[in-house]
Amino acid sequence: MHMFYGGGLGFFGMILPMLIWLFIIIGVIVLLVRWVGGKNKLSHNYHEAGGGESALEILKKRYAAGELTTEEYIARKEEIKGY
Repeated sequence: MHMFYGGGLGFFGMILPMLIWLFIIIGVIVLLVRWVGGKNKLSHNYHEAGGGESALEILKKRYAAGELTTEEYIARKEEIKGY
């Protein structure tokens, strides 16, 4: 009769295997969410690490396209150089 109750551990012996599987499933879900969410971070870090355009290059293109006035361009350029 004790075989039905987790080998003599009583109620805890029945619950323990379910808890272990629950933690495994939750762990896999957390890892999947972090992996999927990490893809966006990796592409963002790629641009920060020099793989993409710098802020100054983007600013120059926006100024050349006429999106910024000369005053805005100069102010933002000085702000970028401050970093």
